[in-house]
Amino acid sequence: MRTPCEHWGPYALAVPRLIGFFLLFAAAGTPQSRAESPPVLDDNVRVLHVERMTYPLIAKIGHKEGAVVLRGTVDSEGRVSEAAALSGPKALIKESEENLKKWTFTSPRNSTVIAVYWFRFRGVCELPCLSGFEFYPPNIVVVTTGNPIATE
Repeated sequence: MRTPCEHWGPYALAVPRLIGFFLLFAAAGTPQSRAESPPVLDDNVRVLHVERMTYPLIAKIGHKEGAVVLRGTVDSEGRVSEAAALSGPKALIKESEENLKKWTFTSPRNSTVIAVYWFRFRGVCELPCLSGFEFYPPNIVVVTTGNPIATE
């Protein structure tokens, strides 16, 4: 897998900022108060297995992109038993939830994790166009599609 600097070039530092913005937006949009729902910390999150995914076909056709923020419930064996979207484009949510349910964790167990999936187009996408997949531990996935446009 590529490192952020190799893949994103000058945009490498913008990725964490953008994802932080989406997490803040998702947290602000939830109806529960902070007292009822404490923040989900990722300090101790250790992922054992991340399932690769491709860009959802319906989203490719509709040229849908954006971030999907998910809340997952990790059971006592480290599997994600439930996954629910907190925010994101409708065309990207179902596949993201299904993908998170295929992850396994060494820690935390019997708790909640947050995962952020960022879907984006690079250049032009003439079907079938391939998907790219990158994982940034502990909980960020970037899924891309399209063929970069060469410029001189």
